[in-house]
Amino acid sequence: MAIGQRALAFFRARSFSASTFVVLGSQVLRSAFVLLTWAVIGRFLGAQALGRIQIAYLLPLSIAIFLNLGLPVANAYLIGKRQYPIENIFGNNLLLSVAGSSVAVVILLATKPAAIRYSSIPSELFIAAVVWIPLQQLYSVLLSLLLGEQRFAEQSWIGVLNGICMALGTLLTAVVLKLGVPGVTWTLVGSTAIFVGYMCWLYWPAHISLLWPSKPLVTDSLRLGLKAYFGNMLQFFNYRFDSFIVAYFAGATALGVYAVAYSVAELLWYIPQAVATVLLPVTSSSEADVATLRTSRICRLSIGLGVMTGLAIALATPLLIPRFMGLEYRKSVSLIWILLPGAVLFVCAKILAADLSGRGRPEFGSYAALGGLLATIPLNLVFVPIYGASASAAISSVVYFAEAVYLLICYSRMTTVSVSSLLWPRRQDLVFPSWQWSSSLKAAASK
Repeated sequence: MAIGQRALAFFRARSFSASTFVVLGSQVLRSAFVLLTWAVIGRFLGAQALGRIQIAYLLPLSIAIFLNLGLPVANAYLIGKRQYPIENIFGNNLLLSVAGSSVAVVILLATKPAAIRYSSIPSELFIAAVVWIPLQQLYSVLLSLLLGEQRFAEQSWIGVLNGICMALGTLLTAVVLKLGVPGVTWTLVGSTAIFVGYMCWLYWPAHISLLWPSKPLVTDSLRLGLKAYFGNMLQFFNYRFDSFIVAYFAGATALGVYAVAYSVAELLWYIPQAVATVLLPVTSSSEADVATLRTSRICRLSIGLGVMTGLAIALATPLLIPRFMGLEYRKSVSLIWILLPGAVLFVCAKILAADLSGRGRPEFGSYAALGGLLATIPLNLVFVPIYGASASAAISSVVYFAEAVYLLICYSRMTTVSVSSLLWPRRQDLVFPSWQWSSSLKAAASK
């Protein structure tokens, strides 16, 4: 019996490693193509064009996250528990997403002048942004169905192919056809539409009646989703609300320069975000002490890697940014340096928030995000009109740092692991079996 438990623990742990590497590889590839997309826009169309397209992208994405009601989290849980047929869950997502985005579209169209003025979106991109709202929302919630079914490979290649379509479409429209900002924006909208259509085809039920969800399913989805909804929404606005403030007070060109800076600084988060994606469901199915040992080691390694990567970025950007993006983006270098301290420590926040959510305590991540947003908005409104994007970068860095410290303290109090044990890497952490699956074997062997 002990041998069987050891074998099960081994394969579960190896599955965790394999899933993590699949998710990580796909996120790195997709992010590389997305960065290439922004780089092509910035290099060939200029910082002002990059800032305008960023707003056209961020406005529908912000509205989609505001409207998703935590459905991605609820989907992962309900599919894992097998409480409802996948076709019903797909229908539930389709119904709630279309209903919510339709309301948002009607409101935006009815208030078009005010929406253009206060979001700083160019008027010629307004319709593209409105069309993008339901597509952005459906894209995220439908991907979560694949995540809930643990179809990591399929979810991954969809993300990578979407990134490839964005990059190739941008090269075609911006460089070859020279269609300018509207042409590039509609190309990005079309890329999202292609993969939303594919996922709808993938889950479309044989009988149309299965699309109509039951009342218990709607209730369970909202009850579960709303627990994580506010934290996810607040954290996103923590990341990107300052972009709207920079665009409003400093203009599209300043936002384009700032967008390059935060895109580079956030390279530090790709690995911890991939690990966190897999860590949440694994923690929820693990014993508390095993989860603590696993998360502590992952956190230490992530911080060590984050520090080294941050130093490499700080040294490389003064040479690479002006060379590849142009002299117009020289100020991005100083903005990157300002962002890096907070971005480095925030690496551990992503790991710890996922672990705490897996323990049924997502509210800690929500509290951190709420506190960050309450600081971000007024500080940006006061200092960005005076100091521009530099102020926004400094505020973001301090907020990231403070959120990470808060989650470190919360996790330390919950698990009795000291903060220093979560931050300082140890030699044994680098031993391959030790940090990935030996804890699971030990737990199984002790039973």
